[in-house]
Parts: sequence; C-alpha cells; structure tokens
Amino acid sequence: MNEQTIRQKLTESGLRVTYPRLALIAELQRNETPRSAAELSATLTQFPRSSIYRNLEALEETNLIKSSMLKWVRRYELGDELVPHHHHLTCTQCGAVTQFDSPKLERQLVNAAQAKNYQLLSHVVELRGLCRICSGQPIASASMLSQSINTMKRLRPADPIMEKLKHEDHYLPFTGEDEPSEKP
Repeated sequence: MNEQTIRQKLTESGLRVTYPRLALIAELQRNETPRSAAELSATLTQFPRSSIYRNLEALEETNLIKSSMLKWVRRYELGDELVPHHHHLTCTQCGAVTQFDSPKLERQLVNAAQAKNYQLLSHVVELRGLCRICSGQPIASASMLSQSINTMKRLRPADPIMEKLKHEDHYLPFTGEDEPSEKP
C-alpha cells in the first residue's frame, strides 16, 4: 500500500494527515506481527510517547488499525480498512506469531452469533499452541523455567548505584539489629 492510499484513507476517515499517523501506519505495515505501543514508541523515537498513544487511539477509532491482546499484551496492527481480515496463531514457547485466514471459520462465527440473536460486528481470534519448530522440542517444565530465571539473574547487569554504595564508607548492610554493626 502506498502513501497516497494511506493519505486518502486518513482523509476518508475524517482524520488529518499528520506525520506521526503516517509513520505509525508505515511502521505497522513494515512488520508482519502486531506491535505493542511500547515497541512502537521505542522505534519511533522522534515522537513523544503521548503522541504515539493518542494517535493509536485515533487510528483505532476509525478502524485503520486494530488492537488485540496477543501474548498477554495489547498489540496493534493494520485494520481491515487497510489489509485483508486475518487471525493469529501464537507459539506459547518461542512467541512467534503467524497470520492465517479461514473463510469457513468466518462463516461459523457469523452463524454462532446469529444463533444467539447477535449481529456480529467484529471479532478477534488467537490460537495458542506450538509452532512447527517448537513442537519437536519439549515444553518448558517448572525446573527448566527456574533454571532460565537463575541464568537471567546471573546475566543481569549490575546496578551501578548499588555498586557505588557498596564501595562507599557510609554503606553498611542491614543486619536486623538496632545499631549498625561495626566493620572489623
């Protein structure tokens, strides 16, 4: 989709064409997987975070982008106004997100809503499981997760403020006693 089409869609939606909006849509278009507001803010550093959030809200209200909870985080992607409707498969082990579409599933969702006397306006489908690569690997057990956490703690960079305090004379570790103990 070219910039002229995006400008036209913004205008048709009643939104002003601004550089932050164009940049957000371009960034979402560049990535195949939905992105969180924090990820977008980290990529589009030329804009204040508040501008990113305001524009995400405005674009979502006009259906130019949509949000959904993927991997337990609100993530944004281009809306059905800009790309064909699709769903997601999310690997619970590596976090890979794959898009898919299914006309049969769409018909079943409409039928299910009608059976309950609902008019279906929109829906989000995320299937969670193991991708082709991870399905050959064992699922992480509690001991494997504990091992990973301990490894991450060891690899975590030292806190420079705590390191400085430890090397200064006035830093004394808490011993639980009323008076700090003297250093031998």
